Amino acid sequence: MTDNTLKLGGFQFHLPALLAQIAEMTEDGQETIGFLFSLVELRARKGADYGARVDTYRNYQIVSDLKGVPGWHAAADRLVEKAVRLGNLVGKDLRGEPISCEAIDDTLRDIALIAAIAYAMRRRNWREGEAACR
Repeated sequence: MTDNTLKLGGFQFHLPALLAQIAEMTEDGQETIGFLFSLVELRARKGADYGARVDTYRNYQIVSDLKGVPGWHAAADRLVEKAVRLGNLVGKDLRGEPISCEAIDDTLRDIALIAAIAYAMRRRNWREGEAACR
C-alpha cells in the first residue's frame, strides 16, 4: 500500500475516495459493502485451513484437471451445487417448513465467495496465457 492506494491483484483502490463513497451510500448500500468485507474474513478463515503458502485453489484445480477443463469450471460446479441448496431452502420456506436462517446466510456467503474464487481463477488463467473465453 502506497500513498493511500491499496493494490490487490489486478485491482487498485484509492482508499480515501473509496471510504468517502461508502460514507455517502444508503444504509442498504453500506450493508452490502459490509457483507463484501465480511467475505474477506471468510476467505482468510477458509484459506487458513490450507496453510499460508499453499495454493488455496488447489482443490478446484485438481477436480478440473481430472475433468480436463479450466480450473474455474470446478468452482462454477460448486456454485451450481450451492444454488441448488439455496433453491431447496427457498422451497422449504415457501412450503412453510422450518429453515435455519444460519443455513440460508451461510449458503449465500458461500455462493458469493465461490463466485469470487471462480473470477480470480479465470483472471489467473488469463494471466498465465489461457484464453479467457473460447
